[in-house]
Amino acid sequence: MFDAAALISALGLLADRLTMALLVLGIVLGLVIGILTGLGPPIAIALALPFTFYMDTVPSMVLLLGSYSAAIYGGSISAIAVDIPGTGAAIATVQDGHKMFKAGRGGEALGFSLTGSIIGGLFSAVCLALIAPLLADLAVKFGPREYLAISVFGLIVVVRVAGQSLAKGLLVGALGIFLTTCGLDELNGTVIGIIPGEGAAVGAFFAYSEAKRRSKEPEKYGTGIPEGIVAPETANNATVGGALVPTLTLGMPGSPAAAVLPGALLIQGLTPRPKLFSEEPDLMYAIFIGLFIINILMMFIGLIAIRFAAQLIRVPTAVIVPTVLLLSFVGIYSVSNSFFNVGVLLGAGILGYVAQAGLFHRAALHRLRAWPDPRERAAPVADHRGRLGERVL
Repeated sequence: MFDAAALISALGLLADRLTMALLVLGIVLGLVIGILTGLGPPIAIALALPFTFYMDTVPSMVLLLGSYSAAIYGGSISAIAVDIPGTGAAIATVQDGHKMFKAGRGGEALGFSLTGSIIGGLFSAVCLALIAPLLADLAVKFGPREYLAISVFGLIVVVRVAGQSLAKGLLVGALGIFLTTCGLDELNGTVIGIIPGEGAAVGAFFAYSEAKRRSKEPEKYGTGIPEGIVAPETANNATVGGALVPTLTLGMPGSPAAAVLPGALLIQGLTPRPKLFSEEPDLMYAIFIGLFIINILMMFIGLIAIRFAAQLIRVPTAVIVPTVLLLSFVGIYSVSNSFFNVGVLLGAGILGYVAQAGLFHRAALHRLRAWPDPRERAAPVADHRGRLGERVL
């Protein structure tokens, strides 16, 4: 139900100069982290979280949400400019974005990416404000079966965009899942590796697949066309609002990046629950409007970032390759201070080189490598409760 008093109160909270400064700071932080390969939204939010310990609720939330949204978009900048997606959600963007960049249309490609991201983010903010209270009741009814069914659908979408050969796509998908499930089941031990968010990535692949399927010239996808950038970028930023629905109403994060937000609310003395919308309407309105403002400001800050990113085409390959390799080795070693991880990185590099030779699709392998969590948890629980394999699939 619309609450005019709460809306006015939320606008007053957002009009504070400190709040707006933190909002801009969050966007800048998210862009930088998103551009850096292998970090992404979870790291951006985790870096911003300590600064919220002594803040009020609204300033802390806009700082975190600004980091979250901008990091998703930032991944597309490195994807287009250097053929290395900064986030998993930007993998689908690589296929057309980098080809446009190499063809001398880098500014155009980055512009389409920014435009798509802003449109998706604004649409997501509006939908969050309009339907989040209604979806809160529906989200309570989702169990392991439903999560597994949605996850399997996501796997099908990723495999579907792996190329013309369905058999090759399935084979690469099976290899990707195998690479992730090596080691102990996380129900009984520790899963090896960092699990990136799947919502934005699968949403981007689904949008890319649908745009290609409905296109009058599907054969042009993957050759460097604007539609291959706009579709996934609009979709991955549109998942931000959707991920906030279960996060705010149930305390169940809709993505790994959103997993930090319930903790931020708890620090402020608030518990995520369905009644949060009715008990804290001014906070909810502030989040809705704040997300809208974030996307508006991200458009202007993104234009500045594009000016610098477009200059990367002038940097010699002899400089880019050693720099990326150095950052990759340092990053993978710092995860657990283990040289074993460096060996894994070298093996993954060999796989990537083979994929680039055209033997299989890099994107499908990468995305399906990240299949578990919550898929790996949902599958045995769903099968135990209702024999999902027999009744649903």
